[in-house]
Amino acid sequence: MVKNQHNVWPTALPAIQFAINTAVCQSTGFTPAYLTFGRELRTPCDLTHDLSTVIRSENFVHEITPTLKKLANDLKIAKENVEKAQENNRLAANKKRRPDPGYKVGDLVLITTHPISNQEKNYTAKFAPRRDGPYQILNKISSTIYEVCSPEAPNTPIGKFHTSAIKKFEKRASYR
Repeated sequence: MVKNQHNVWPTALPAIQFAINTAVCQSTGFTPAYLTFGRELRTPCDLTHDLSTVIRSENFVHEITPTLKKLANDLKIAKENVEKAQENNRLAANKKRRPDPGYKVGDLVLITTHPISNQEKNYTAKFAPRRDGPYQILNKISSTIYEVCSPEAPNTPIGKFHTSAIKKFEKRASYR
């Protein structure tokens, strides 16, 4: 709406707001204006070309009860639509979640590190190990957060880590 004149955007805001308020919302099935005011917004064209229709529609005292019943029913439908959309979003989001790895207190794990290169110390992150440990699970805070400690100091927590930063420690067979 502002094209190449980026300093005139405040003058476009009323038109943008009108467009947002009169667009049908996907989750409710109604426009925000209808859910807020109980009627659709009128355009400037409605006011200049067909003023008699506006005057008749504004004078609906005898029609107030059916209009309010329709609005109450539409609000109920909008609420059901929103709940259905939220449930669909919840199901879609849960499909992408990884299951709880099920670490137990006392399990040995490796923690993902995020090394940073330091030229002064001749340290290159590219050659640094990606995981540190083994550490021991001290507590399960939630299904995705675990508190870990060093096996040498089993009651001293060193931090809380998300399951994405933890990997089960598997002892390798020694090579001869």
